[in-house]
Amino acid sequence: MEIVKGKVDRGRISVVYGPHGVGKTTFACEFPKPLVIDIENGCADLDVDRTPHIQTYEDLIEALKWFYAEGGREYKTLVIDSVDHAEMLIHRHICKEAKVDALGDIEWGKGKQRAMKRFGDLLHMIALIRDMHGVEVVMIAHDDIRRVEDPEVQSYDRHEPKTIIKDASQLLCEWADEVLYAHHSVRVKSETGAFGKQSTRALERTERLLRSVYKPTVVAKNRLGMEDVIEFNFDAYAAFRSF
Repeated sequence: MEIVKGKVDRGRISVVYGPHGVGKTTFACEFPKPLVIDIENGCADLDVDRTPHIQTYEDLIEALKWFYAEGGREYKTLVIDSVDHAEMLIHRHICKEAKVDALGDIEWGKGKQRAMKRFGDLLHMIALIRDMHGVEVVMIAHDDIRRVEDPEVQSYDRHEPKTIIKDASQLLCEWADEVLYAHHSVRVKSETGAFGKQSTRALERTERLLRSVYKPTVVAKNRLGMEDVIEFNFDAYAAFRSF
């Protein structure tokens, strides 16, 4: 058996998620020589190389096959925009194969099983591209606030990457090297209303921040020694990398 010693020099797989309009795609396109797999059709205003709008699962797989065979020799970063739109293409493809309108219409819960299998296969294919060419991979995702039921404490809300099937988000986060949450900080004001009722009002969004460490209310992780919270811009992130 061949033993691999020490660190392995390879590109990283980063999930960058957050609310719409925070600048996730712009951030991803600042990585070295990116190509955007344009599933969401939302990067037309950016000066970046991209595929034509990907509208079917077959088109998505063909684009990734092309990148594996050829594109990885020219580009240094693969950007998937976005994860939940890619998952949507998987679901449509499975429904089309089964000749049904929704995954739930497939008997015995097999629709969800098939969707999770295809989603896992997609992640595996992307990892093979990274390993083959050593490229960076940036997976853009939207933000979802989900309720966490913890038997030891009261239920609470948590930010995590948005997926149609909840288990897909967990699989995505386990698979990635980094999971980074981008958001605006919000300034709030407490007010006392009629009959002494307390309320909190958001006044404005201020600076953009990037979280990289797990908290009960935020799914995040990194293996780069990043600070818990940094400014959300590429230069602040690149300080922890050696491109």
